[in-house]
Amino acid sequence: MKKFLFLSVSLLVGVFSATAQTSQEATKERKRGRVEARLANLTPEQKAKLEEKAAAHKARVDSLSPEEKAALKGKRRELLEKWRSLSPEERKALKEEWKAKKAGN
Repeated sequence: MKKFLFLSVSLLVGVFSATAQTSQEATKERKRGRVEARLANLTPEQKAKLEEKAAAHKARVDSLSPEEKAALKGKRRELLEKWRSLSPEERKALKEEWKAKKAGN
């Protein structure tokens, strides 16, 4: 009986895990499709500029030490947790503040 219960529980966990993974893959695939569609509409000059920015970012990231990368990852996680803890009204106000700041620059 215990063995059967264990097998059914482990099977159930496996199904939930597979479903979650499939959902994540589907989300990634949709996002990839949107990005590819956007890239297809760029002019050659825009593509070159985008590739240049990507290369500069990669060089900047590659130059970081493992400790700096870990610190940035921790900072990113902290900011995400802070963002998720905000109410929808606070998020909207913060977005408006960012837009105003961006327009000012």
